[in-house]
Amino acid sequence: MGRAKRRLTIARFLDAIEGSGGIKALVCARVPCDFKTFERWASRHATIAAAFETECNATIGLAKSVVVGNIELARELQETERIQVDSSDAKWFLAKYDEAALPPRVEVSVTLDTWRKRADERLERVKELHSSGRELE
Repeated sequence: MGRAKRRLTIARFLDAIEGSGGIKALVCARVPCDFKTFERWASRHATIAAAFETECNATIGLAKSVVVGNIELARELQETERIQVDSSDAKWFLAKYDEAALPPRVEVSVTLDTWRKRADERLERVKELHSSGRELE
């Protein structure tokens, strides 16, 4: 005889999400259901989507705290023992978060001829405004 199919409920999803670390495969195994079913329930029920997002954010926060803790321990070891330490966490953190704090980079490519042409156009505009007695905008 086959196993009786258990009815899916919001409560079952919420219980499965708690402590999952935001890993969908783990949630699906706990419910049990497939990925599509989980996605469908999360899209239809805001409480499931919010619980999953909260679990993901908690895991991200935990991971950040581990990295920051490693950086602090490495710095302390570096200062007290006067030795080189593994700087991979610090390098990753700077690459990830230092760049996020900066505005996006924009590359501008202008040839000298294009620049001169635009400068000449602006100069002509200034001359026109000056000769007409109007103020520069």
